[in-house]
Amino acid sequence: MFGQKRIAAIAIIAMLCGFAYAETIRVAGGHWGLYMDGWPNGEKFKTGDVLEFDYDKNYQDVWIVNKNNYDSCTPSGTRLNSGHDFVILASGTHYFFSGFPDMCKIYEVKAEVIAE
Repeated sequence: MFGQKRIAAIAIIAMLCGFAYAETIRVAGGHWGLYMDGWPNGEKFKTGDVLEFDYDKNYQDVWIVNKNNYDSCTPSGTRLNSGHDFVILASGTHYFFSGFPDMCKIYEVKAEVIAE
């Protein structure tokens, strides 16, 4: 019979193996801002993948928002503003945009990411 500690260890190893195939993806090739060129352009993401946002914090930020706030470019949610931020994707759809003036509405500095 397996002891409780051994079962717990096997469960932890199995859980970690699920994230073994996770990747770190530089958002828009490291160009979060005006030159995103439609990113993510159909790119596929997995649960556990890490998005890496690189940007000049004097001119950009990253808001993690819900669908309604994404559609209306309303900065209400979680704001990231270090200039170098990481987001681990859970399963589902994630919405991001820049809350700096005109960046979302006029320049469309925004991204919808689906992790499966």
